[in-house]
Amino acid sequence: MKNAAHPVGDRDLPLEVDPADIIREGGELGFPAEVSPVAGGDLTKLKGKKGTVSGLIHRFGVLVGYEVRIGERAYLGTCKDFYVGRKVLEDVQPPTAQSASIRSALSHWDQQRTYWGTFTDGLELLCFELASAVDRAFPITQESGWEFVVPDRQAWSVVCCNAVPHDNVWTLGVSVYPTGPAAYEGEVEPISDHWGRVFVWSELIAQGMLEYGFHWENALKSIQNRAEATRTIVIPLFDKVMAEVKAVALELYPETTDPGYVSIGVSQIRLSPGTVGLTEPPTDRRPYTVVSISPNAFKTLEYLRQVILHECIHIVVQSRGGEPHNERFHALAERLGLESKYRD
Repeated sequence: MKNAAHPVGDRDLPLEVDPADIIREGGELGFPAEVSPVAGGDLTKLKGKKGTVSGLIHRFGVLVGYEVRIGERAYLGTCKDFYVGRKVLEDVQPPTAQSASIRSALSHWDQQRTYWGTFTDGLELLCFELASAVDRAFPITQESGWEFVVPDRQAWSVVCCNAVPHDNVWTLGVSVYPTGPAAYEGEVEPISDHWGRVFVWSELIAQGMLEYGFHWENALKSIQNRAEATRTIVIPLFDKVMAEVKAVALELYPETTDPGYVSIGVSQIRLSPGTVGLTEPPTDRRPYTVVSISPNAFKTLEYLRQVILHECIHIVVQSRGGEPHNERFHALAERLGLESKYRD
């Protein structure tokens, strides 16, 4: 006498199974199984659970379902209800410490981003974040976009940037992965200054992408002009003003500590609308201060000096949250000649 049949499947694929007809040998018996995302019935709440094939269900010589033991219980299902013998291999190449750090620094680009077609702001911002993670990278441009090749011990980390111009915009997608020592050859020299890295990488990529349909002629000139202004005007002026601020700060507050290395550059990519200067303190990833100065600060040399003086005072005061323009800020501003209208 046969046992009562069990219904298996759903309305799209109904199946009556008599336990006496379940095959207990051969085929995929003993194979690992996983409940699939489309499983129904008793398996609905078990999606993703793993088990072992304990029986095979055939109709007219064709495999149509499985008995799968999950824990202490056996479950019946159609072929679509289980992944059997299948190993989904994700992340079979583990990230290195460096590639993981780069991936974290570029997390803003976990989703694709779209930018105005004639502007390189997105490129420059990407270079800024990469410069926070590494001090050397070799840009390679190609029709599909560009790559940053970064030395990684005896191998390499690769930042693959797929960039596509379309309509009046360009769309960027970024992936990061480690690769073996034979993938690339040569040495990549470090660039010690943060903004120096940003300008060099941005210029090389913008120059290279011109031949692949990117209308970055004017943007490229802007990068070159701002890099030159940074080297010849801003850095010398910053060094002079910073020395003055340190001297006065030590006179007023002998416990003042040295703020350490500071990288300064002419760019708007980090600035909020209507602002001309920004100081970003050190972080765990970037152990130095970064200052951004807007091109709009070049109205006159004195105005530029006032903007730089404002940022130098912030750096020496070492504001950390709270009121950025505190008592020490105003005391230094008064002694150093920072005009009242430029203190906010």
